[in-house]
Amino acid sequence: MSSKLKEIIEKIADLPSMPDVAFEVMREVDNPTANALTVSNVLARDPSLSARVLQLANSAYYGMPREVASIRGAIVLLGMRTVKSLSLVAATFPWLQKAMQGKGVDPDYLWNHSLAVAFVSRAIARATGTVNPEQAFCIGVLHNLGIVVLCTLKEADVLALAQMQDGSDTPFTIVEESAFGFNHADLGAALAESWNLPEAYSDAIRHHHNPDLATRNVMFADILHLADTLVRNADIDEGLGNLVFQVSEHSASRLGLEPDVIEQVAESAFLELNGSGKIFQQVA
Repeated sequence: MSSKLKEIIEKIADLPSMPDVAFEVMREVDNPTANALTVSNVLARDPSLSARVLQLANSAYYGMPREVASIRGAIVLLGMRTVKSLSLVAATFPWLQKAMQGKGVDPDYLWNHSLAVAFVSRAIARATGTVNPEQAFCIGVLHNLGIVVLCTLKEADVLALAQMQDGSDTPFTIVEESAFGFNHADLGAALAESWNLPEAYSDAIRHHHNPDLATRNVMFADILHLADTLVRNADIDEGLGNLVFQVSEHSASRLGLEPDVIEQVAESAFLELNGSGKIFQQVA
């Protein structure tokens, strides 16, 4: 880790913190001995987060035949991994809104982009049939952590770089590295590590703009890269202008997905997003 990146990481303590319980839920769900009771007991330690998770579980998106009155009931009906995703969504949106308060970048753009990448990542993971779709969703939600931190701590610099890069063929990650000594993907991965998230998160976040360099958790890096590319092609971005990133020609082939399948997967994911994105934002 470069000295400049370490300097930024040390300043992260000044940012609003994500609820610890959300991360504990993620770790507990991945525990082989986890069950509805153990996961609900973890969530019960944060009543506010639990309430938002229940709101999401009872939203029209999930079409519950009856109202779910408890986290344990939501887990039984939706599954632990879906509740894990809901916990992360319910924790991340308020955190992002608080972190970006008063900044020149609209947090709604950042959130919409992250949520779109999450939905497309989950759809791609389902199509591959080889990695857990809900884990891909969670990684998608968090993939732009570095942009959030940079916009919070170095807002003027980020906006100036984005304006300078607009219309250029130079990938924005290269522009960032020239200015900061690292890029937002490096920073996001470092933040994921500081939060003790699973290795798959930091690896995929670090390489989501250059998946050909990934040596671990390559499938998640490819899924995230492909999802981010598809979402940008649909003009759902962070609100920083027309940023350019390098696109890998190998991610789709490594995932074993043909172009027509990718098109169908993206189309279904965007339809799903259009039917639920506002619900997720309003409730969370």
